[in-house]
This record gives sequence, C-alpha cells and structure tokens, in this order.
Amino acid sequence: MVNKRDHIEYTRGLAKTNRGNTKMLPKSWLSPFDKSRSPFRVLEANLPNIGILGDICQDIAKFYSRVMAVRTTLIAVDEGAYDDAEAVDVAFILETEVELWENANKLGRYIVGALRRSAGNDQDTRP
Repeated sequence: MVNKRDHIEYTRGLAKTNRGNTKMLPKSWLSPFDKSRSPFRVLEANLPNIGILGDICQDIAKFYSRVMAVRTTLIAVDEGAYDDAEAVDVAFILETEVELWENANKLGRYIVGALRRSAGNDQDTRP
C-alpha cells in the first residue's frame, strides 16, 4: 500500500520542504480505526510457529520491526509528538522513515519471493 499510495515520494517531498525551513508534518495517515488495530494480526497469531519457515523467519522479523517502527512514528507524528520540533529535525525524522520504508519494501519483496519458491510456486506473479 505504501507504493500504491506513493507515501515514499510524498514523504521525500515533505523532508525537502522541511530542509528548506518550512515545517510540515504528515497528519492523519492512519485513521483512528487503523491506529487501534494491528496491521499484522495473522503474523502475530502465528509467531509461535514461525520457526518452521527456517532461515526466512529472521527476515520476517526484520520486516515486521521496520514496518512497526514506521507505523509508530506516524502515530507519534499524528498525536503531536513532533509538533514542537524544528523543521530540520522533522526532515531528519522523515528521511529516516523513508530509509526504513525502502528497506522494508525490498525485504518484503524478497520474503514473498522466497516463500513462493519454498512453496514451489515461484511462477506466481501476483503483486
């Protein structure tokens, strides 16, 4: 969804605006409903069994931690945690989130491919 909604490019633009000393924060990216729900309910329900996936479980844990870090920052921004921050500090925070998003994106694509190959379904081209 991050790609479909172009959050990364939008956030890069916000960081650039903040680097130009005009403070702008992303607000309301997560609705109250989204904030109250875990985005990884299936993963969390299956954590006790994740080891059966083998070495890929390390990458799944990395992916989960990166996405949750971005989500935590978005919630903190939305709830005003950075309202008093200077524009340059907001730019740094946004640039760091972009790095996390890009890393999680690459990792997610790798994980999906690895799981499909593991299941003998490497011809599946679904996005």
